[in-house]
Amino acid sequence: IQMESQEDSRISPSPGGVEDSAMEQMEEEGMPSPGDEEYDEEEMDEEEMADEDGLDLENAAEFAHLPPLDPMRKIRRELAYLINSQRLREGLSELKIDYLGNYAATEYAEYLLTNKENEEKAKEIMNSHLLVGDHKILEGYALLEEDMTKDPTSLFHMFVDAHGLLMELGEERSIIMGKEYNHVGIGFAWDEDYVKVVELYSTKIVSVSNLHSTEEGAIEIFSQLLNNEWGLYAIRVCDSADNKKEKLLIGPPDITLEKQNMEFTAVLKPQEELLYSDTVAELYVRKKWEKIPYAKPSSDKIDVRHLELAIRVPMELLPDPRVLMEDAYDRERREKEEEDKRAKEESMKAAENEAKRLRQEARKMEVDQLIRKGDQTDSETYKTETMSRHADTAGTHRTAEEEKSLASAQKSIEMSRSVGSSKEEIQKEGEEQVEGEEEEEGEGETSEEEEEGMDDLKSDIEMREKLIETIRLKELEYEEEKTKNGELQKHIALIHYKKNITMTQQTMNEHRYLNTLANVNQVRLKLKQTQDSYNEMAKDLQKKLNDRQARCTELKNWFKEFKREIAKNAE
Repeated sequence: IQMESQEDSRISPSPGGVEDSAMEQMEEEGMPSPGDEEYDEEEMDEEEMADEDGLDLENAAEFAHLPPLDPMRKIRRELAYLINSQRLREGLSELKIDYLGNYAATEYAEYLLTNKENEEKAKEIMNSHLLVGDHKILEGYALLEEDMTKDPTSLFHMFVDAHGLLMELGEERSIIMGKEYNHVGIGFAWDEDYVKVVELYSTKIVSVSNLHSTEEGAIEIFSQLLNNEWGLYAIRVCDSADNKKEKLLIGPPDITLEKQNMEFTAVLKPQEELLYSDTVAELYVRKKWEKIPYAKPSSDKIDVRHLELAIRVPMELLPDPRVLMEDAYDRERREKEEEDKRAKEESMKAAENEAKRLRQEARKMEVDQLIRKGDQTDSETYKTETMSRHADTAGTHRTAEEEKSLASAQKSIEMSRSVGSSKEEIQKEGEEQVEGEEEEEGEGETSEEEEEGMDDLKSDIEMREKLIETIRLKELEYEEEKTKNGELQKHIALIHYKKNITMTQQTMNEHRYLNTLANVNQVRLKLKQTQDSYNEMAKDLQKKLNDRQARCTELKNWFKEFKREIAKNAE
């Protein structure tokens, strides 16, 4: 069996693989619900499909004894995530990884690159990899463009398209969403023209979640029953090339059960190295698990011929520790990128708030300057009023020019007190004041200097009112423009989003159309080849029939001649 690194048996949405990571990964990357047909594959960063520059697991000294990592491991995890996301969305259980099924699916995908579908060949391959039970085989493929780079990293989206083709077909989709299936094996192959994805769906009684070695040299296998009618009874380790060559056999005394979750822990104490030695572990089950004496000494002999074989798994570290480290590295990197992104957004928001605050302060300063200007006018008016009262109190005699100045100051006082009144009221009060002083002093019309002072004061007040009103209108206009700008920005973002979605859907539809068209062409070609084959067979049979008929005619004539000879001799 070709060695490759394994993911965990649970294909849950979890960031690096199999345990709890892919859901965090998709949520942190902002990806839409990826399990259905509308999944946007462009959200997947192709650089993550390659080995990280900062994590060299291939050349790490502590992993020198392990085989090379599978270059397709991340693509397999992502396809498994797509399958499980759609199943969870429809209320179905998650599928577990069939480790040996991965090997068989890969070999069959490579076979299909140069051959037609062959059920007998598929069974032969599955038997050679010691798969247990019946399997439903699904084949998806996608056409490659001439200018595409033919390496796994750049072909990621093509493998997703090949799987998407299966989701578009009714019968294949019903198998993927089948309630009865709980395991899947996924294999890949590609050449210059096609990429192939083969998925093997099966139903198992047991799933294996972890297989590792302890410091004492023992091997622990963690498994879970998927059917409560059965219980784990024995584990047998045998040669993968010849499963009749038994390496190790343990029974209930070496198995413990956690009843709440029906999880089993088996401890193997081998006399020789079993990991990565072309061996497989066979898990056998028996009904009425309540009567099985787990973790208790027993001298009963174990005969696996009377037990039910539930599953086989390769004797490898499951999951591979390098994959766990890779997942942790990916998760840490994504968290850092997300943190940097949030910090950048917060910094931009803070800068925007600061700019807004400065604009508000500038507007406030303008208003304050206008108000201070008005206060200065009020102060001058107040001084004039004080001087007028002082002169009245002293009872001094005023000349005609002093009377005129005093009258002008009093008019200014009255005008400053009526800042909020209308122009007509201000003018009326001024006229009344002028008439009163004319009666008291016996003087005639208001001098030209008084009228000029009144006009200047009126102009200042009107200018102040106009400036305040203009500022208020500009603030309202600014708020309206800001609201309108925000709505336009949202509208533009929505247009860009719809445009991107439309382009993505158009690209996906083109891929699906081409894949479906290729599928139709392949079916037609297969039908034509079958018809030609049957025509050739019919011609061969017709030729044989003609030969037989000619031979029969020849024998018939010979028999007649023979009878004539006999009759002549009898005479």
